[in-house]
Amino acid sequence: MFYVVYNNQTGNLVDVTDSIPSLQESSYSIKAFDTAYPDLYYYKWDNTLLSFVPKSNIDRQITVHEFLSRFTAIERITIKEAAKTNPALADYMEMLYQASFVDPDSPELYGGLYYLTILGLITQDRIPALVA
Repeated sequence: MFYVVYNNQTGNLVDVTDSIPSLQESSYSIKAFDTAYPDLYYYKWDNTLLSFVPKSNIDRQITVHEFLSRFTAIERITIKEAAKTNPALADYMEMLYQASFVDPDSPELYGGLYYLTILGLITQDRIPALVA
């Protein structure tokens, strides 16, 4: 058994614990679950359902290294060089490097890839191979 503390107004997850928490704020609620604590690699908190739900397309998630390996060496080097003078690209790449995994179906990923095409760093016909 475990307990979840969430915000009454937003449904946002505040805490997860295996002991009954004491509430300090009236805007929080507690919900008890009779199951084992969910593996957060496979499950996420749903603010509407107020429950843990399976992450969509979990089988498509890949490591950052695997994703970057889909680029050619020339593409990777060109992108790294361009990021030295383009703060928006540098920020996007830093976010990618800090990620635990890459979801090939993520709109944010597609946005970044299309940005690379706008900069002329990859061609648009490369995108399907990068997200396959």
